[in-house]
Amino acid sequence: MLQLETEQLRDEVVAAREWRDKHLMSWSEQIRRFSGSSYLEEGGDDNPENFAYSFVGLILPKLVYDVPRAEIEADDPIADGMTSELMESAMNRWAMRSSIRKTLTRVATDMLFSWGIVMTTRKPAKSLRRIDPHHMGTTPRVYRISPEHFIIDPAADSFEEARFMGHSYTIDLDDLKKKGKEEEYYDKEAIEELTVSDTDDYRFKYGVRRDIPDREQVVVTEIWVPEHELDGHPKDGKHNGSIYVIAEGSEGDVKMISEPRPYFGPPTGPYTMFGAYCVPSDQFPLGPLTASDQLVQELNKHLKSMSTSASAYRRLVAVDSTATKFAQDIANKPDLHVIPVDNLNKDKVVQMELGGVTQQQIGYTEMTQNRLDRLTGLSEVMRGNIHGDTTATEVTTAASSAGVRVSWLQQQFAQAVSEVLWNVGWYLWHDDQVTMPLGKEGMKIAGVDSTVKWKGGRKDSYAALSIRVQAHSMQRVDEALQQKRSVELLQLVMQVGQAAPAMPFVDWQKLLEQVGDSLNMPDLSSIINMKKAEQPQMPNPVDGTVAGSTAVSPPANVASELSSAMRGVSAGSPSGRAIR
Repeated sequence: MLQLETEQLRDEVVAAREWRDKHLMSWSEQIRRFSGSSYLEEGGDDNPENFAYSFVGLILPKLVYDVPRAEIEADDPIADGMTSELMESAMNRWAMRSSIRKTLTRVATDMLFSWGIVMTTRKPAKSLRRIDPHHMGTTPRVYRISPEHFIIDPAADSFEEARFMGHSYTIDLDDLKKKGKEEEYYDKEAIEELTVSDTDDYRFKYGVRRDIPDREQVVVTEIWVPEHELDGHPKDGKHNGSIYVIAEGSEGDVKMISEPRPYFGPPTGPYTMFGAYCVPSDQFPLGPLTASDQLVQELNKHLKSMSTSASAYRRLVAVDSTATKFAQDIANKPDLHVIPVDNLNKDKVVQMELGGVTQQQIGYTEMTQNRLDRLTGLSEVMRGNIHGDTTATEVTTAASSAGVRVSWLQQQFAQAVSEVLWNVGWYLWHDDQVTMPLGKEGMKIAGVDSTVKWKGGRKDSYAALSIRVQAHSMQRVDEALQQKRSVELLQLVMQVGQAAPAMPFVDWQKLLEQVGDSLNMPDLSSIINMKKAEQPQMPNPVDGTVAGSTAVSPPANVASELSSAMRGVSAGSPSGRAIR
């Protein structure tokens, strides 16, 4: 059991901060180079190659272009009834109202540089976001925690093995004293003894000090310890671990300002980490921009050298010193002007070039750029720069390689968002203060004409639900492709509807499920009621068609429509949002 008295807890926090800062040594410099001196006067040097901006500009829209949509499935659909459908409607309504896309955009940017942290809370946390959506009511909140303010057990080999994790923030001392009087867990006497913090850490952003008047603030750190269950800890499965709160005043004064309190929340804790690549035996992920930073710096060093050489380039004309008038004529005449010269001796006119970019510089810079492209997958093809001599095979190979890397980042991000939505759903399910009208969609699901509301505080098991982000719901929808696919879907349904009675030996339900997964239409199999479709029917003869037969060849037409619907769909490539 961790020893978490005030002194021990302070030592753990200090060690965690030092370990975190070792992973963020280049963080500030990367951000300054990303924004440039035109954004902030004290920003980084203007580099010829702003690779971070190019990378973020290309990858960020592929990660979080739109609001995520949840897909919820019950382990026992019969016992579940319509609960999972109503829960899914509540989750997606919450996602629209919570402005989660703004938060995820900032977290995705963090992930590309280093790692992103999201904190899910039961109620608003004013210390994390002052301006909160007013229409959110009592529903959960999701906040972005800066990588600079997050701490985790430095002895852990992974995020899941950490014995504690937490985050720090500043708060006005007066507000903290007021909070101590309103909430039962706070130690009012300890808060009254606090003095204003003298740390300057929170006045710096990316290495630049902000000239802010003294606001008389203190630094507060909240720590979640999953293994600690105190005396009287509720055994209801809804309280997991304990929350410790310490405050730092002047001259390193640290006080425990709250009694350890049971954490009401999911067993996975309040934090979700977003990361691109894992590092063996380390709890912090590796961001692609951090992995490529040294090579980017090398490339910019040589580009700057080439820029200096190009600026020093001079092209001069040397003539015989006795031909003064001839020299003046050459210097004063515009380009392509004809100068008549008596007894011209070409040996007395010599052109000279000094300075300039060398072939060695060009060759090494191109080699460094190619190394960077191979390292990151950000090739000229992905940037949209295709040269005239580029073959179709080269374009296809480069696009396929880049597509795998981008798909990996998309999958990593979507997995983390699914974990965030699972935490949000935990509160929607267990918190009895949650009440959310579901609008027309809820009425349609329940089959009633009155308003349906989702209410928390349920007694049945939340673990019986599986929650994930719908495939490609956060990505950009190609409107033309979506319209084309809608028409093809209608044709496909008409053909399958005709073919099902004629070929009862085919498992149409399974076939439609597989096609639906491939086309990003998870509900495709529910569009046709296969039980009714397979019932024998005796249609009246139409245009000479024999009763009981169909006017088309089902296998050929169904295969054709399937092929048409699948056209342009490949593994890892987005194909639009699911049609619900």
